[in-house]
Amino acid sequence: MTVIILLALSFGAGWYFARRKFSRAHLPEDKKLIDFMIDSVDRLPDGVARFDAEERLVYCNSTYRDLNEIIADLCVPGTSFETLARGKVTRDWQGGEKGMTQEEYIAERVATFRGGQREWLEQYEDGTWVLARDHPTDDGGRVCLRLDITERKNAEDRVRHLANHDPLTGLPSLNLAQENLQIAIKMADRHKWQFAVFFIDLDGFKSVNDSFGHQCGDKLLQQVAKRLTGCLRQSDTVARIGGDEFLVILNEIKLITDCADIASKIISELSRPFIAEEGIAQIGASLGIAIYPKDAQDANALIKAADKTMYEVKFSSKNAYRFAG
Repeated sequence: MTVIILLALSFGAGWYFARRKFSRAHLPEDKKLIDFMIDSVDRLPDGVARFDAEERLVYCNSTYRDLNEIIADLCVPGTSFETLARGKVTRDWQGGEKGMTQEEYIAERVATFRGGQREWLEQYEDGTWVLARDHPTDDGGRVCLRLDITERKNAEDRVRHLANHDPLTGLPSLNLAQENLQIAIKMADRHKWQFAVFFIDLDGFKSVNDSFGHQCGDKLLQQVAKRLTGCLRQSDTVARIGGDEFLVILNEIKLITDCADIASKIISELSRPFIAEEGIAQIGASLGIAIYPKDAQDANALIKAADKTMYEVKFSSKNAYRFAG
């Protein structure tokens, strides 16, 4: 990364001083130097562009044009940054962020350029992630670097997904569920609504593993995840937080009876037979429900309240639900 920056800055300085040498008629030698530097910068895997003090493009390498393919025809010396920004926005307008119009969005991009912001991230419409870095030059211009970090971002996203999701079912992990709980609390406080936490423990799952093997048990857990997801809205969360334990965050509930209806639906769905190659497996579910803010006022307390209530069901009737309190 540092090498790329130094090369780009060297190119900018070299171009500037070489231009001054032209006035002293050292044409053959200077042209070789400039050709060498242009060829070197053009071979870089990251985008490099040089703007003068009037915000006009002096040079850009082939990678810069590739990253801005939609305006490649505008990436020629003399084009102003505003013209480049306008071309990119108007040719591939997908709707402005924060409800901005095209003109407002163009103005914001130009203002960012003029404001001297040194580093920021951009995501293009094709999914490409670019780290943008601008470096001022002594003559009032700037060298702009555009580093394609898509692979790095995708790798980071994969690591983040693995860290926050259960590899067997693909459901959120306890860590992500706790983060979502914190968000749910903030939303509930802001909008003055309530939400519910369900703690679910499967009844009879150990017997499935003992009778049909762990491979069948894994397939059953994957089917449980699908059935649970099918019982909920997209705004809700279902997470696998243990071997046969699941957590549900039911957002924005208006009536307590709504919780009861969904809890009944979950128990009904999980009580249906699971058909596998090894045979037909039958399980149930014990479910404890805690309501925010009635039963607890923080994430851990909510989970504990729902967990405690689930165990009360587990040691009494099983395959049923109960509210905390």
